[in-house]
Amino acid sequence: MKLYITTSYTQVLCIGVFNMFNDTITIYNKYYDFDKDLDTYQRTIVYGVFFNSQEGYIKNSTNNTSDDKAKIFIPLNHSSERQFLNAHEFENAEDKSAYFTLAPGDLVVEGESHLEIRLAKNLKHYFTMTTVDFKGFGSPRMRHWVVHAK
Repeated sequence: MKLYITTSYTQVLCIGVFNMFNDTITIYNKYYDFDKDLDTYQRTIVYGVFFNSQEGYIKNSTNNTSDDKAKIFIPLNHSSERQFLNAHEFENAEDKSAYFTLAPGDLVVEGESHLEIRLAKNLKHYFTMTTVDFKGFGSPRMRHWVVHAK
């Protein structure tokens, strides 16, 4: 087996030299349900991702604050129970049950969660997406999303 050295960490992840996409995440998309007149979270389990988290604390003179972070790579060939739509298309979709999106403010949990929630505080440990970048360069096997969360 030949190992090709590259300068891009993302390229190494995406060309399949190492099987780094063996993690699972659960995404909770928040949207307003006009029929029920309340905010709703829709749960989607996504397989075949790379999840990396760091636990951290900010210490100051009055208290300690959590500064946990996560960075998630989601390749185009991930598997999930729903089809991906960009945030704008998801927001405007009449029936959201067949779709999921990646958008700042949505929640992500490491692993497979089967918990249906109405409030974020119902989750034991979660991250809130802060940025979502689509990396559409290179071959289809290299294209992916990078999600940062806190």
